[in-house]
Amino acid sequence: MKGKNSTSLTGPGGKLPPQATELEEAILGALMIDKEAINIIIDILKPESFYKPSHQEIYQAIFLLFSRSDAIDMLTVTQELRKMGKIDMVGGAVYVMRLTNAVTSAANIETHARIITELAIKRELISVGAQILEESFEDNTDVFDLLDSTEQKLFQISENNIRKNTSSINTLIPKALREIEARKEFKDGLTGVPSGFTELDRVTAGWQKSDLVIIAARPAMGKCLGAETPVLMYDGSIKQAKDIQAGELLMGDDSTPRKVLSLATGKENMYWIQQKHGMDYRVNESHILSLKQGGEIVDISVQAYLAQTTHIREKQKGYKVSIDFPERKTTCEPYKMGLQAGKDLPAIPQEYLVNSKQKRGELLAGLVDANGYTITVKDAHLASQIKFLCDSLGFRTSILTNDDSSTVHFQGDTNNIPVRTQKEKIGKWKSKSDWQSTNIKVVLDKMDDYYGFVLDGNHRFLLADCTVTHNTAFALSLLRNAAVNFQQPVAIFSLEMSEMQLTHRLISSESEIEGDKIKRPNTMEGYEWEQLRTGAERIRSAPIFIDDTPALSVLELRAKCRRLKAQYDIQLIVVDYLQLMTASVGKAGGPGNREQEISNISRSLKTLAKELEVPVIALSQLSRAVETRGGDKKPQLSDLRESGSIEQDADIVMFLYRPEYYGITQDLDGNPTGGTGEVLIAKHRNGALKDVKLRFIGKFTKFENLEGDSFNYSPSNNGNGQAKATNSFISSKVNNPASFPETNNNKPNTFNNNSSLSKLDDEPPF
Repeated sequence: MKGKNSTSLTGPGGKLPPQATELEEAILGALMIDKEAINIIIDILKPESFYKPSHQEIYQAIFLLFSRSDAIDMLTVTQELRKMGKIDMVGGAVYVMRLTNAVTSAANIETHARIITELAIKRELISVGAQILEESFEDNTDVFDLLDSTEQKLFQISENNIRKNTSSINTLIPKALREIEARKEFKDGLTGVPSGFTELDRVTAGWQKSDLVIIAARPAMGKCLGAETPVLMYDGSIKQAKDIQAGELLMGDDSTPRKVLSLATGKENMYWIQQKHGMDYRVNESHILSLKQGGEIVDISVQAYLAQTTHIREKQKGYKVSIDFPERKTTCEPYKMGLQAGKDLPAIPQEYLVNSKQKRGELLAGLVDANGYTITVKDAHLASQIKFLCDSLGFRTSILTNDDSSTVHFQGDTNNIPVRTQKEKIGKWKSKSDWQSTNIKVVLDKMDDYYGFVLDGNHRFLLADCTVTHNTAFALSLLRNAAVNFQQPVAIFSLEMSEMQLTHRLISSESEIEGDKIKRPNTMEGYEWEQLRTGAERIRSAPIFIDDTPALSVLELRAKCRRLKAQYDIQLIVVDYLQLMTASVGKAGGPGNREQEISNISRSLKTLAKELEVPVIALSQLSRAVETRGGDKKPQLSDLRESGSIEQDADIVMFLYRPEYYGITQDLDGNPTGGTGEVLIAKHRNGALKDVKLRFIGKFTKFENLEGDSFNYSPSNNGNGQAKATNSFISSKVNNPASFPETNNNKPNTFNNNSSLSKLDDEPPF
């Protein structure tokens, strides 16, 4: 009698699949003559482990008796098979009796059971291989679906069949004593991988082998905009916020793309950001504003902005930037197209509006020479195109609409517009930087829906009028201290940032050169170049390994970590971040229970930590309950997003918290909170719970120990004789929440973009 799928399992030359029916008979007979035998093999064998269908049914009967704590012998098994209606199928009571007569003891049952399991695994692999072969020949097979299903089947085979043996305390005690004796060499008590943060290492003794550490903060969801708010895409088109999809590219503030990595929606208190000479838009209360203050960019939350004094707020202004596009061929000279548009053309072709600054300047010159610096056209759509042209070149622009025409008025430095006939110049304010800034007001609206998304890059992108807005991300890299200060090989799997973005951030933190200067190196001084090279060299010599595979699956992660462990003996693994991982290859999310998928991922990370005997640090998102709660808004374990199993699987759960972000300027003892952050240890399976204070340096996106906090790190800890260095880690997204709102048509109208243009002419720049 052949087992399930035996026909499909027939090998080349008519070979039968791997099997050992005589061992199957011996196991079943032993189970019916020795009442203790079932306890030995119950976690090794499953009914489908047996090759013959009759043996599967007999073992199923034995399993049912065991689950009810009933006696197991020849008679009870026979009776159970009758209840199941399988007695004739297995060969009757005579066959059951013959099984018991074939053996005399259960002495070798565990060995027999493991052989049967190995043969069953081979059959499962043959079955999966046959299915892959068959489906690969089909023309309509989706290769990514096939990869996905294959990965799931292989992972299931491994999970269902590979089990670790129980260890005797007799063998574990000597090993434990050797570890304890070895720890005597660590005079500072640091027995794990150092974090480099003095107080944190005192609490944890370093990141311990086999521990799963969850570090959670608010998600790096994006700017909160009204549903109809127009956003500038990288290709020059305009999309409403509600229509933006994952994978699309937004225009960055430096004319490079910002990729939308993922989306989110929800409800929160909404605020109008009203601009004196720019578009008004809505944000949520946890949104990060990008403002300018004294020529420096300030990223500040709505709550923190409102908590400031009026005097400070008046110094912080919204701003816009000019943008560039790649040069494109046009059917005629841009200047001539501008002349036509200024006279009788109903619309400007898109290739003229999405072109190099030089060609757009020539297009505007034609419009000016045909119409003057105040451009009046009859078609409203053409007026909006002209406004976008002026906005993209960095001008302050307004539209005044009448019954039969629309007038576009722009101000700024017009010296670079190559006009040919117009001699007059607008206004007396020539400084482009002045004209690109504007006063703002933040006005409470109501509780409403938001739209959010995760972006890459520096997280600043543009609205339709080139107003700069912000999305700040959270990328934690405790690995820097372990790798640079203590030469511990570490691996980071960055699912959100690319390997080059993460490298730039590491260099910025190590050299203490602001990220904006690294993106615009022509602004750097000579001494800053020296700082940059020195910091980069320190990072270069550190054993850091970066993998930026998107939508990484748990199986891929496990395979990559095994290789890194074998090749480089990595001592720490960082995953940024858990919610961007998938349980299967090639698909981010997909149908099914997302909470169950997150549970599988967190359980797999804990399994990986145990298997490789290294700490695994996984970044995780917090739910938006943190933002809606009153008080100090400190995160709680219940705020862990999408699955309670994250908390269950973790050995340590800690939260990143910055009171300053929520507008809290003093702690309970009256100490100022500016420039500080906290690590809140909310779960510690083998240690104490404590809040650890650190210094936060926003412009370098890093944390350091508070002044006066020292730890006598022993040189023996790092293997290189390096005792102390700068104690910092990268954190570009601490407590910088996310979102995106619906537009409210009943917006306050304190600033009106369609107000009198004559007043605008007379006002100095803001």
